[in-house]
Amino acid sequence: MLNTPDTSPLFQAKDEVQFHRGMAALIAESTGATAILFAARDDGPILLATRLRGSLPAGLLDDRELKSTLSAALASGNLVSHKFVQADLILWALPVKGEGNLGLALLAKPSLLDAGGEARMLAWIAVPEALFAQRKLRLERDTYRDGLDQACFFLDTLHRSGSAPSYARGMQALAEDLRQFVGADRVAIGLGTPMRCKAAALVPASKF
Repeated sequence: MLNTPDTSPLFQAKDEVQFHRGMAALIAESTGATAILFAARDDGPILLATRLRGSLPAGLLDDRELKSTLSAALASGNLVSHKFVQADLILWALPVKGEGNLGLALLAKPSLLDAGGEARMLAWIAVPEALFAQRKLRLERDTYRDGLDQACFFLDTLHRSGSAPSYARGMQALAEDLRQFVGADRVAIGLGTPMRCKAAALVPASKF
């Protein structure tokens, strides 16, 4: 059974780059292996995020055999491994399902595979699929919630302006609500055509 640490901080990432870095850090800390999130490009795979665990030989992350292994994993859609004999390291690379040309690789000493370590590695290398799916659900939920909040705001605005005691007060209420919604210092509502427009409401009136 895979013991997954608290992943909630990961979903507070402000953008995709921060999310990638957080994921690499989470997996590296959980496995003890160097975690590499990579993507395919026309001129070969690029490393999107890397979290090192232990020291690596100089230039290994740019090594041709490492890049070839990453490319082979993306091309085949399956788990691909490679052993760096001189560096005494094993590399596993696996595409992230549902994420196009994105993949995760783990780089570790063979000694890390003792006592069930290999099974743990193989379990963790598939974790990004679930994390990406969960992030998509959260983003969709937040988008739906924002849309619902906006709909409620406009319904309330229409009610306030429509139930005002006069047309002028209703337009003023509408301008006040729009100012609050967009966060502007001043709002003006004009009626008419682009060539002939008459101000119907100014907020705040003292600033115009």
